Amino acid sequence: MQTISIVEPLTVLNIRSAHKIISDAVAKNTDGVVVDLKDVSDCDTSGVQLVIAVWKYAANKNRKIDFKNISDAVANAFSIVGIDDINDFFSAKE
Repeated sequence: MQTISIVEPLTVLNIRSAHKIISDAVAKNTDGVVVDLKDVSDCDTSGVQLVIAVWKYAANKNRKIDFKNISDAVANAFSIVGIDDINDFFSAKE
């Protein structure tokens, strides 16, 4: 599995570049992708939507995607929309 690190905020201002990075990695890696979110300093609802969208994209391509080192900013954004644990949320959907 390839690991990619997202080092920019997951906000409406730069969501396109993060989407491209993650989607390209999913498309190219048949054995799956690990997305490291430890350096994400800010996350809004666009970031939440992005994480869910790339998870769905990976599922549709029968690829595994895991999120690790969830930063406080990402965890807080998910908590605001009612999701307290990202990985538990995605595990329940599989």
